[in-house]
Amino acid sequence: MNKQQVLLRRLTQPFVTLSWSLMISGCVIGPTPSLPNTWEIPSSGIEIVSEHPHTPHLQVLIMYSGLASSHSALRLVGKNNEVLLWDPAGDYARFDGRDFFLSNIKNQLPRRMRDLIIRDPPTLETYAQFRWSLDDTRVEVFEWDISPTQAEQLRLILLEGTDELHPSGSFSSFTWPFMCTVAVSDFLQRFTKPIIHVSDWYFFPDDLAETLYQQPPDRVRIFTPETDELKFSQPPHHPTNQVRTTGAVP
Repeated sequence: MNKQQVLLRRLTQPFVTLSWSLMISGCVIGPTPSLPNTWEIPSSGIEIVSEHPHTPHLQVLIMYSGLASSHSALRLVGKNNEVLLWDPAGDYARFDGRDFFLSNIKNQLPRRMRDLIIRDPPTLETYAQFRWSLDDTRVEVFEWDISPTQAEQLRLILLEGTDELHPSGSFSSFTWPFMCTVAVSDFLQRFTKPIIHVSDWYFFPDDLAETLYQQPPDRVRIFTPETDELKFSQPPHHPTNQVRTTGAVP
């Protein structure tokens, strides 16, 4: 099999798999299917995960809707709590951006530009509630603490993109429909080493989530519409990596 045939097979395989999934009445992916069973312990023995407001961090968001994983996004928090949300091929603030360009008054930046939320980015809770309004049932947030230098480098790449002269090749935050996870995993693969080591790109969000659990992240937050709070953490030999499930915000 030559290189062109391999590439064609690689590009078409996700769509063939998706078609078969739809033919058999949907996927069989449960909420957070990659959460290791060994991470769950009684809630009385779990330390509450803080928000680390003064520590820059990189967050990868995986969404689930019913029995299927539905969307991927990336959120970057800088040293001064400057937040940048990349919602590739998503709909958060999309109509706000359209209203801006149709308006005669342009005295401030649009909220959304090239799939980036560059003004008034949402908190995790706000974004989770937006996803629930789209009938998602769970938002899984993988989080890594990073240095201020790393945060600024990633911020510039997201905002300005790169060209072919960049060591990791060209990049634009604009994403075609249905390619959210391909875009996020490609970005992680090319630009986030040594923070995250992703060796391939993925079409389905839950496949990316399975890889991210193996990194491992510094912490994982799981938001659900439920009012009760469930909490998870890794076994004692991984004391710094924790998972928390948060219920609906009043």
